[in-house]
Amino acid sequence: MFKFTPEKVIKLGDHSSPEANEAFRLIRNDLHFKLENRDAQPTEDDYREAADFLTDATGIVLGIDAVKALLTLYPETRIDLATDDRETEYVGDRLKDVVADAFLNCRWPTDDDNVDVPAFITVLHTQAEAAGYATLSMPIPPPNSFPIH
Repeated sequence: MFKFTPEKVIKLGDHSSPEANEAFRLIRNDLHFKLENRDAQPTEDDYREAADFLTDATGIVLGIDAVKALLTLYPETRIDLATDDRETEYVGDRLKDVVADAFLNCRWPTDDDNVDVPAFITVLHTQAEAAGYATLSMPIPPPNSFPIH
């Protein structure tokens, strides 16, 4: 769920550099792709793999129906899962971002964040349990890749 800051967009817009032009071209391509695939739905196997991945990666027990429900709130990630046009790691990262955003109103931590991941998962589990979801004890760090075929 990467988003540019307004400040970054203004800086890009003020330059006609090849990098700025390429960034805006990619943004436009992404918009066209999302619009063309707005009705795309993952298969049952996609949802099952996503549920298994998320349970393993987050320690929150999420079944297929829970993943379907969450992805109704995050259509861009549903499109990514359905179209399988992205790199495996990208889809997995987007799925973890959905869980972090749903329960904590933030994205999943990255290596650049330099945060205590076990502490983050403890807070995540506390909030998931408060929302009625079961959690598992899990080894840290969680898996990073999503197995899309």
